[in-house]
Amino acid sequence: MREKKYKFPDQTQLGYLNLEEYGVVFLQSILENPQATDQDEIPGATGRFGYDPSNPIPIHGVPNAKFYLNNLRLPDGQPITYQREGSTSHESILLPIDQYLIFGPNEEELGRIYISPYHKKCSEKAPEGLLTEDEVILKWLDDHLEEDLL
Repeated sequence: MREKKYKFPDQTQLGYLNLEEYGVVFLQSILENPQATDQDEIPGATGRFGYDPSNPIPIHGVPNAKFYLNNLRLPDGQPITYQREGSTSHESILLPIDQYLIFGPNEEELGRIYISPYHKKCSEKAPEGLLTEDEVILKWLDDHLEEDLL
């Protein structure tokens, strides 16, 4: 049996796909990306996290962008919707950056989010003004546990 030359964090408990199970076709760009990170932000990136192409959200493979975006919530807990606009580039990011329009519950446009899908893991951080589903649940629990204690 051949030993793997790479190891990626297991984020299946967060709902993300384990791309190692799908073969090298999804992993090739990640393996060849010198900027590939296992952190929530790309080291050395500048600009507003997720909102500027100079600081895109690191994701572990193109298929996981959908799971990441489906996990984002507005401050009131409502999910966002999104539409992929295409890809773009930035001089500080070596590989293509996916660009998405995001919308609120009444289909109002909230802005653009930029994702870099060539990284060792999916960021667990939400862009400013948004929350992850887990953060919404924890906030709700904190609020309700606090009320019960009063």
